[in-house]
Amino acid sequence: TTVVVPVSSLDLINIYDLIAGRDGNEWFVGSNIINPVSSESIVGKIATDGQITIFDLGNDIYANHITTGLDGSLWITAVSNNDSSTPNQGMLIHVNQDGVISRIPLITTSDLSGLEGVASDRAGNIWVGSYFFANDNYKRVSILFCYSTKGVISQYSILPKRVVLNRNNKPFYRDNAVEVNSLTQGPDGNVWFTAGAYSKDVPRSVWKVTPNRHFSRVTAFPIGVNGYPSGIISGKGHRLYFVVNDTNWDIPNPLFKIGVINTSMQIKFIRIQKQSYTLDDSKSFDPSVLAIGSDGNLWCNNWLSMIDSRSRTNIARIKLPKVSKIK
Repeated sequence: TTVVVPVSSLDLINIYDLIAGRDGNEWFVGSNIINPVSSESIVGKIATDGQITIFDLGNDIYANHITTGLDGSLWITAVSNNDSSTPNQGMLIHVNQDGVISRIPLITTSDLSGLEGVASDRAGNIWVGSYFFANDNYKRVSILFCYSTKGVISQYSILPKRVVLNRNNKPFYRDNAVEVNSLTQGPDGNVWFTAGAYSKDVPRSVWKVTPNRHFSRVTAFPIGVNGYPSGIISGKGHRLYFVVNDTNWDIPNPLFKIGVINTSMQIKFIRIQKQSYTLDDSKSFDPSVLAIGSDGNLWCNNWLSMIDSRSRTNIARIKLPKVSKIK
């Protein structure tokens, strides 16, 4: 089902992820709050004239991340909408340029918490982040899936300082595993991803992986330092940007920062002043994903909590200050 809605209807949609498409439009994935969209999960297109077109993905899944392939087609991550007695199925949804939608199962297990990002590399492989939680022993793990151009699926467990290739499609559980939460194709054609952790005993890092499966990492926040990297995107000048959120949830975070990393894996941070971004409610700013618009500015989603007894999202535009050269 395809529905065209006015721009004012954006406040009826929870936006989970957004990208700049190869067709010049902005694409997002999310879920509806109320009509006119009747499905649980949707993908939407914002044209340059502001017209929004929404496509129905079905009400049996939760779709949450989106990227484009080398041919401009869309790849979306989703988890089946099952009851507690049925194992969850993590999947890729492929939308080709003719609008044909297909589903590709990745894994089926009751331990699956969610799929946490998707990106393609320069060879056309599709990489997907995920997060698992074993209820029987309270251990957690992040798995990075690789869906190759030949249709082969591989799994890699991400630990604080190394990567484990999973055998027999079984999660490799460890107490100190990190959470892969966002992926993007970098200016170098490799896939870059952020790995956070809620434990103070685990460093939070930025990783990259090449098409031939070589992994490397750099620590963004050492052990004991508050800071949670997420929402990484590729920018100009061999740079990538990511969101920095505070991991101390008990107090409001007075600062908002953007992390900048170059392809040599050198990091610096930019403090964003309140007047640098436009937002309906400046008292509530909790971004989680970024995109670079055709205007050269950063765009991000923002969670607004408990509006009319519901949580909603809107979109904020961030005008970046000039960034000095990363040494």
